[in-house]
Amino acid sequence: MTPSQFHLDWGQLGELAVAIVVLALFLERALAVIFENYHFIKYLGRMGVKELIAVAVSVGACLFLGFDALSITIQRRSSSPFGEVLTGFIVAGGSKASVKLFRDIMNIKSTAYREIQQAAQQRQAEEQRWADLQFQREQQRQAEQQAQREREQARK
Repeated sequence: MTPSQFHLDWGQLGELAVAIVVLALFLERALAVIFENYHFIKYLGRMGVKELIAVAVSVGACLFLGFDALSITIQRRSSSPFGEVLTGFIVAGGSKASVKLFRDIMNIKSTAYREIQQAAQQRQAEEQRWADLQFQREQQRQAEQQAQREREQARK
């Protein structure tokens, strides 16, 4: 294809965008069974494996389906493994965006996620209370030392 022959089919591009969003939502909801499990959140939630799993599943799905957004966009006759892998990464990114939409904007969270989040907030509040208590004790100690010095100077 020469540059002069290139054009975008906006209707097809719109359908492609919807297909990517729908696939991302399907994958996100399918992976939610694993990612919102109490044990997964507790032990693996902060290790960064969610993204790797999402990418692997998304790429696998795109390879299995032969879904190549790049080939569809530039209207190639056949899909390519590179395009399918790239599409998998795009779908995985959309999956992460849908998680953000559900959790942060719509406030839809699993029970396990809420429990762990509440426990973390309680721990943080306890740590803050402990730090405040330590600070108050230090201030008290310093005030007592200052008062002691003033009494000693008054005696002299």
